[in-house]
Amino acid sequence: MWLLLCLVPALAKAQIGEARHNICIGVSGGMTMNRIGFDPTIKQSWHYGPTFGVVARFTSERYFKAFCALQLELNYATLGWRENVLDAQSQPLPDTYQRDLHYIQLPVLARLAWGREKRGLMGYVLAGPQVGYCFKEHTKSSAFTLDSEGNPDRPNGMFAQYGMPIQKKFDYGITAGAGMELTTN
Repeated sequence: MWLLLCLVPALAKAQIGEARHNICIGVSGGMTMNRIGFDPTIKQSWHYGPTFGVVARFTSERYFKAFCALQLELNYATLGWRENVLDAQSQPLPDTYQRDLHYIQLPVLARLAWGREKRGLMGYVLAGPQVGYCFKEHTKSSAFTLDSEGNPDRPNGMFAQYGMPIQKKFDYGITAGAGMELTTN
């Protein structure tokens, strides 16, 4: 009986998927589109910026038709906001204001992919936690339209964000994405 209890677990297969032990290292690049939340709100349009970095991925198994992997990245990204400048009566002004925030980011992502493993196209989705650090900021602006007190003419008198340094340089959150990969080997 003791021998039977020892042999059954040794012969049983716990995994449904096919094991993989693939390590891939490469580069990534793209574009970010973001806005910043302010309270009270500030009218904004999308801020566009580059993102690029290095990627390391470990594919552990194929589960049904999905390839399961853990992906680590080290990225540079330009985030920020571009203000749609309005006066105190909410009328558009010719003024412009844009703040670029330069970040180093470290996401740790779970990745599921479907498609051809060798010599073909594969689509994927990924998600996971991310930490970042804002190491530089840059402002682009035109001359401000001033009110009678000499301050920028803005709704609710909100202009404190102009020239204010980033208060919390560390950033964390959840990130997700989707993409396509072309394998040539």
